[in-house]
Amino acid sequence: MLSYGQHLYLQFLTSKTNIIMRKLLFISILLSTFLSLSQAQVMKKGDNAFNFGLGIPNVEGNIKMPAIIAAYDHGFSEKLGIGYISGGAQLSFSSGGDEYWGVKYRNTYFVIGPRAAYHFDFVDITGNSAFEKFDIYAGIFAGFSFESYKTEYTSYNETGSKTNFREDLFIGARYSFADNLAVYAESGYGIAYLSAGISFKY
Repeated sequence: MLSYGQHLYLQFLTSKTNIIMRKLLFISILLSTFLSLSQAQVMKKGDNAFNFGLGIPNVEGNIKMPAIIAAYDHGFSEKLGIGYISGGAQLSFSSGGDEYWGVKYRNTYFVIGPRAAYHFDFVDITGNSAFEKFDIYAGIFAGFSFESYKTEYTSYNETGSKTNFREDLFIGARYSFADNLAVYAESGYGIAYLSAGISFKY
């Protein structure tokens, strides 16, 4: 026969176990609900995404302002291998200058061209997407860079412009925190070493 103290201890353990079980059940329900509502965010055929962000400039001259980058991607392929292909265009701008020994320098860059990317659709052993909220991709950009420059020194002024072919290999990722809204980051060797910002998906 249990003593009064043992009886109280048993009640405590039982109530503690019930609380833990209820918490586990509640967490399980929330988790299952979240998983059932969440969908993979890999860009597929017919999807669109518009990136707008700022980057660390990768151009000649003492550029102090961030590069401004806008890009559009459209998914146009069925699944090929382990992912999907998108195509689109990118527009970038960067400008800045400095002064040395009374000489003022200023450079402005405007880069535009098409881009294409491969979006990886990683799956786990059950066949479901391994990254429910991520779109991980790698791609190539090929376009033209329009540069204008200006040098000023007392009564001497020099201005000019030139156009160069510019290519870029990049990797990136988008993380969706809403149905049509995500944050993104990309790294490459184009107009910016690294850029990040907001991505609108529709």
